[in-house]
Amino acid sequence: MVTVTEDVTYVANFDLAHIVTIEQVEGGTITVKQGDNTVTSGSKVKNGEEITITVKESTGNQLYELLVNGTNVYGEYITNHSYTTTVTSATTITAVYGEPICKLTYEVEGGGGYIEVWSSDSYDEEAEQNGTLELPLTPMGVQYNQNDILEYDSYIYIFPYAIKGDIFIEINGEPIDLEENYNIYGDIEWPVTGPVHIKALFAVGFGIEDSELESNSIYAVEDGVCVEADDDTQVEVYSTTGVMLVNKTISGKTTIEMSKGIYIVKVGSTVNKVVVK
Repeated sequence: MVTVTEDVTYVANFDLAHIVTIEQVEGGTITVKQGDNTVTSGSKVKNGEEITITVKESTGNQLYELLVNGTNVYGEYITNHSYTTTVTSATTITAVYGEPICKLTYEVEGGGGYIEVWSSDSYDEEAEQNGTLELPLTPMGVQYNQNDILEYDSYIYIFPYAIKGDIFIEINGEPIDLEENYNIYGDIEWPVTGPVHIKALFAVGFGIEDSELESNSIYAVEDGVCVEADDDTQVEVYSTTGVMLVNKTISGKTTIEMSKGIYIVKVGSTVNKVVVK
């Protein structure tokens, strides 16, 4: 007990905190962090503290909206791959999911050909089994154009048409080995599980030959390109857009480190395409 003999002012400091509610709905998982600490639904966060929100969609879903107290912050979330907000009141977080928006985009370089994208082709399993399948396959179904929306969990069929020269195809940044289906059937089958971007190069300017001279050997190895030459030989490595990446003289067996991709390798007078996987 305190005996008061004169006027005294007492100040009490209370840490104000607010409840954060995370409404998890089917289609993905919302994670909330306060610094390095995970905030669970129903936890209290001090007034003025920042929280960071991230979302992981489940397979076959895409985030459409991220709602913080009813306000859709999807635009900022997509730009920054997370959303940070200051807690000044009770905060409710939820999300809206749906099927992925599977937009088709493509680009063609080199001037030596074009591509078409279709919903089907003329493949017939029974005809292939009895030896009557007509090759190359021809397009069927619906032809897709730039920026068309594809059906999720379907397939598209890409038909490259070269006027002359060689063909290089990348889909969503992945080099496509044309030996697997194009060189046999005449098209490329691709599963649609999200946006699809096709990059086609018709390399008419490189005079590419798939054959190799006896004195040189050019082939892909893990994480690079291996070149074998009997004597001092000039080696040039180009990107598929014609940018020189390597220019050096080698003798014997040499491995040139390269990241995954399609390259044009010139050894002496021989030019080869090499796919590094």
